[in-house]
This record gives sequence, C-alpha cells and structure tokens, in this order.
Amino acid sequence: MTLETVHYSELLGNRFNLKPRAEMLKPEGWLKPRMVSTEIRAKSGYRLANVHYDESYVIGYFARTLENLRELTSDEIRALIGKSKKESKRLFDK
Repeated sequence: MTLETVHYSELLGNRFNLKPRAEMLKPEGWLKPRMVSTEIRAKSGYRLANVHYDESYVIGYFARTLENLRELTSDEIRALIGKSKKESKRLFDK
C-alpha cells in the first residue's frame, strides 16, 4: 500500500507537536507515517499518510519556542543554546 504524502503545513491543529530531528534538515526532509486530518469537515475523519517534515518545520518549532524569550538579544539566545548543548552532552553522552 502506497501512502499519500502530506506536508506538515497542511495539517490541522497543532502542527508543531513533534520534537525536531536532524533528519528534517536533510535536503529531502523526513517522512513519518501518521494519522492525519487536513480537512475541517472531512467525512472520512483521519487517515494514514506520510507527513513530510523539513527545515521549515524546525524553524517554525524554534520560533514558537523562542516567542516567550523575544526580549532576549541574539547573543543571549546563542549563550543559552551553548549551555543547553553542554548540558545535553553531559546528560546523554554517558
């Protein structure tokens, strides 16, 4: 069975409910089979489709995350990202 491919931007509801993955940044993006609805009044409801995630998803995800930190400067945000990377390495590279 071949699944239809749907770009994440066509989904209804919260489009940014998946954590970003490095695969999304590849030129071809990343496909994930999911139950989706792209029509408000869809008679059939949800259906299984390959959802295409790409760099624009990662950018949108981070933009929503940073929205509450908008009073910070770019340098302050870079410093936080650096600290977060160090903490991630400490926690997960054991």
